[in-house]
Amino acid sequence: MQIKSIWVRILLIFLILDTGYSFVQHYHQKLDGDVVGIVLPVVDCQPVLEDPFGLSVLLENESYAGTNRYFAHKIMYEYMRGAPLLLQYFVEPVTSLYLSAGIIKIILQVLLIYLLAVFITGKTHLKSKELIIAMVLIAPFFQATGYHEYFGIIDNSITYALFYAVGNVLVLLFFLPFILKYFHNRQLKFGVLYYMWLIALSVVISFHSPTNSGFILVMCPLVLMSFFYDGIKSNKAKSFIDNLLNGLKGIPTAILIIFVFIGLVSLYSFYIGTFNSQNKWTDVAITDRYISLVKGLWQIVTFKFGQFLFFALLAFNLLLVYKSEKGEERSKFFKLTALLLVFALIYTLLLPLGGFRDYRPLIIRRDTYMPVLFAFMILYGMSTLYIIKYLKGSIKKLQLVLVALLLVVLTAADSFKPEMHHCEKDLLYLIAESKKKEIILPGKCTVLSWGTKYTFSASENAAKLLLHWNIIEEPKRFKFQP
Repeated sequence: MQIKSIWVRILLIFLILDTGYSFVQHYHQKLDGDVVGIVLPVVDCQPVLEDPFGLSVLLENESYAGTNRYFAHKIMYEYMRGAPLLLQYFVEPVTSLYLSAGIIKIILQVLLIYLLAVFITGKTHLKSKELIIAMVLIAPFFQATGYHEYFGIIDNSITYALFYAVGNVLVLLFFLPFILKYFHNRQLKFGVLYYMWLIALSVVISFHSPTNSGFILVMCPLVLMSFFYDGIKSNKAKSFIDNLLNGLKGIPTAILIIFVFIGLVSLYSFYIGTFNSQNKWTDVAITDRYISLVKGLWQIVTFKFGQFLFFALLAFNLLLVYKSEKGEERSKFFKLTALLLVFALIYTLLLPLGGFRDYRPLIIRRDTYMPVLFAFMILYGMSTLYIIKYLKGSIKKLQLVLVALLLVVLTAADSFKPEMHHCEKDLLYLIAESKKKEIILPGKCTVLSWGTKYTFSASENAAKLLLHWNIIEEPKRFKFQP
């Protein structure tokens, strides 16, 4: 790819500045209302930490919170209990909470940008020009404010970030070697230890994020069907049995074994997840859920100009690649495009079957729709790099102008709001410095909760966690002034 080094350096500087800016945004987010329950943990969240694989559900028909989310609970429990205490060697206790959240969020953001760029380019070395360009194309989608409702890949909530973003990292790590080997033609050799790693990763993935099992149960069969179809196409036979055998031979043995294994574990996890005591959905008819889904799809495309521009630019890119000269790279790209679009369709149609929740009135939201958004981002990145590499003339210049416009629109929309955690932080200082055992707070914002609490008893669990974090030195209770 012929790109002047000066432009690559400029893009690299943009990437570094954007990452630093994102860290400041993450640091300034307030703590959500699920932190106390999971990190303390409260009674409802203790069983999942004691029963990682839901055996009590399977054998004793029990129901408790997060039945199939052991690793998400465990990671958050360990990190948010330990990281603030470690950081207190350098900063005071209140600041250590927000710094802990900001650090893990920016690590997850950098990992996701890098992994998505590797998916797009097949390059892993940071000196690769293509990799840097791909990372710059992807980075603006990580929104903390402007387009956060649908492009909030790293959720403002530390709980949702550790539940969903970590899960997304794990899934991308799982599929990474396969796309490098079979799409980007990297000469990778998988030894026994690597397969053992994939098996272990399969278990962690299946018992982590709520969306992981759905992602796996849709994507893995589609990939296997793609190999199966290629096997038939490359060795056409007259009889049905011969075609069936040729199709099976077309599936690499290693992929078949690993995908079947993770599929079975995900099915088990999905079943265990049906006993999650938190699945108390609002009773909404299935037809109404699909109507809400249609509204959500329209919203995600047209909610703001940047979202419309992204989907329009993706469609324009696909059209340009389609009209380009035929070749092996073009053929492979559209094969992957078909796979990802079918995945997006099936995954989207299955979303309403997961129930209706008041905080997701349109079914689609940044957390549930992230696998599909990743698919679109990969196609956007691949098609943009293809156009840069192969197309010439005014049409290429127009496409690059639109790409630059999208980058500017998304970056400008992600404005900095330094006041986001200041109110909560000030109240934590007030609690820490007060000499009283029971403190009445001004009702301006929340403290480790989703809403304001008007009884002292409602703050007892939060106070226990504040004691663990060294923010208070003795038990205290607090409530908000009505």
